[in-house]
Amino acid sequence: MSDGAEGRGDAVLTTYRYLRLATVVLVVTLAAAVLLATARSGCWRNSISAFYHSSVGDVFVAVLCALGVGLIVYKGSSDTEDVLLNLAGFLAFVVAVVPTAPPPPGECGWTLRAATGTADSVRDSMWAILIAGAVAEIAALVISRRTGADRSLRPVAQWVRIAGWVIVVAGALVFVFAPDLFARHAHTVAATLVFAGIIGVAVASGVSATYTRDGARYARLYRVIATVMLATLIAVVVVHLAFPEWGHLVIVTEALLVAEFAAFWIVQTVELWNVVDRTDLYEGGDAPQML
Repeated sequence: MSDGAEGRGDAVLTTYRYLRLATVVLVVTLAAAVLLATARSGCWRNSISAFYHSSVGDVFVAVLCALGVGLIVYKGSSDTEDVLLNLAGFLAFVVAVVPTAPPPPGECGWTLRAATGTADSVRDSMWAILIAGAVAEIAALVISRRTGADRSLRPVAQWVRIAGWVIVVAGALVFVFAPDLFARHAHTVAATLVFAGIIGVAVASGVSATYTRDGARYARLYRVIATVMLATLIAVVVVHLAFPEWGHLVIVTEALLVAEFAAFWIVQTVELWNVVDRTDLYEGGDAPQML
């Protein structure tokens, strides 16, 4: 390999390292923003999403949009991982631009963002996201045809992609024909699906890691993270729906879920530090055929 080729390979590897580490840094940014806003007001809000309306609302939106870009840009080690990451990334934008209901003005000394979360801003932002998503899909199709790239997916990924399209199309129809319903529930549904997607990525990582050299310990870690994230996600949904008055318990469970999200990326960063993705670690090219 020439020095130029080695340099390009190093650049790709470094880029993937930065993408993984950036995800963790973004979580730290969100945590710092929540703590600063809480310190300023002197009390906690009932959920992390409520910080959209606080003095750090701009950071909340910026972090979610950056996470969305990162998840979409990041190439998973398998077709299933990649489809799940793309779906989670797209839905992260929905979480960012469709807020939860704001708290009463002046409650607990909070400084609320002015003129945000209005019907016009949600509508225009969602149209921008849908248009950008459509353009991205068309561009990917054109590029694949011009380059002759194979866009076929393995079986599990095919079903996940179909499910993803059903979710996106259903959400778009609700947005167009039932905007009030969309405004009330899109944030919660999208946030739940983002974490569900990451749980799916952790499960897929646990499966594919078993096919790599010395991957057994990472496979166990991914299974543990996926299990804990699933249990926490269920707890968050139950608390939100069944016990809305347990405000601080909601934000605690949400904080645990975000921490588990960061833990997954830390483990993956360590596992894949010296490679671009897991395919470079498969023994004899023996990759899982379904994922």
